[in-house]
Amino acid sequence: MSKAIFLAFPHYGHIKVQIGLLKALQQKGEELICLTEPEYSKLFTENRLPYLPYNVEHNMNLGLQSNFPKYAEAGLTPIDYISKKCMAYEDVISNAKKLAERYYIELRDNKPDYILYDCGVYMGRFLAEQFDVPAICSNTEMVETEQMIDLDFNFFLRYVLEVPTDIMSNKQLDEAKRLVEWFRKRYQKKYAVSCGFENSPNLNILYLTKSLQGFHELLHEEYVYVGYHIDDTRDAALPFTLDDGKRLIYITQGSEHKVTLEFLHKIQHAFLGTPYEVVLTVGWRNHDLMESIQDMDFHPLYIVETAPQITLLKKASLYITHGGLTGVREALLLGVPMLFTRDRKYSNQIVKMNAGETLNIIDADSETLLQKVLLIINDESYQKNAAKLGKQLNNVSFYEDAANCIINYVSNK
Repeated sequence: MSKAIFLAFPHYGHIKVQIGLLKALQQKGEELICLTEPEYSKLFTENRLPYLPYNVEHNMNLGLQSNFPKYAEAGLTPIDYISKKCMAYEDVISNAKKLAERYYIELRDNKPDYILYDCGVYMGRFLAEQFDVPAICSNTEMVETEQMIDLDFNFFLRYVLEVPTDIMSNKQLDEAKRLVEWFRKRYQKKYAVSCGFENSPNLNILYLTKSLQGFHELLHEEYVYVGYHIDDTRDAALPFTLDDGKRLIYITQGSEHKVTLEFLHKIQHAFLGTPYEVVLTVGWRNHDLMESIQDMDFHPLYIVETAPQITLLKKASLYITHGGLTGVREALLLGVPMLFTRDRKYSNQIVKMNAGETLNIIDADSETLLQKVLLIINDESYQKNAAKLGKQLNNVSFYEDAANCIINYVSNK
């Protein structure tokens, strides 16, 4: 069979999706070499997947998605923010190309037949070019393309650059368009790439359906939808006891996001005196915060670093989320409507189909948050629409389908 080098994006939610695909490929006889950061190595070794650590001498952040601050945190005007973010994107392009050259030298003796990479590892396509082999993108996000900018510039600003277009004047929007066009020409002239260069020109695996992929009409045969499925829905032990007679609100801000004391108090005040139970997971990166609040009373909240997400989603009437796509998929498959705490590319699709709402939780007060929660939880159409989207998404054999698609593509090249 074939040999592949897999490039992992160092984030639990991304790797969790990729492990199943890698196991399916391995079971079909594919020879794999998986690159990841050491802190995620256990996810590979416990699944008997061979891994190599990324070279610490290379700053991997330069070849990955830019960790640029969100608009509300940056303290910039919309135009300055767009300019800074476009410059950061250029840095990612430049350094992704440099990293591809370095890793080609380090890995060339492996002689892969193809490069398989998470969409967050921007050097993946360039490394495939170095080896002159197919680039296969296992896309854990919603796809962005250059054509989206031309088709709906406001969508690009709001859901890709994540700039609040509702506070921008027409003059600012025109200025933003000129600025983005200038950078697009610069990327093409200097690096021979366009926005969305992380997508593969060969094959892209999407763990979505067309209904969840914005502007799906722009995507052609190199994009293959395989859907998603939850393999294990068994209940796991919770670190607290829930009242089965009360409706559950499950809130998470993901494993990578910083949570503040102010945020916790806002959530607490929103749900004081309500008939709901509320579980808030803050993620392991907020361990210091958890230690600092252990003697504080946050009733009616259960605040924990982590908890079994599937168990909570099975009990939840509402999922309040930062928008990590793994949790979004799981919520849809379990028929749970969502409240997104920031604009995301796929949140727009879910809101359009009346399976959720969006609220900028940083700027909103406790009363506004509660009213948005009540809007969703008291209207059963949100739950029904979430369940409908989940039924469309569900595909028990999605990893098998993805692996077969990859093997067939490579064997026919």
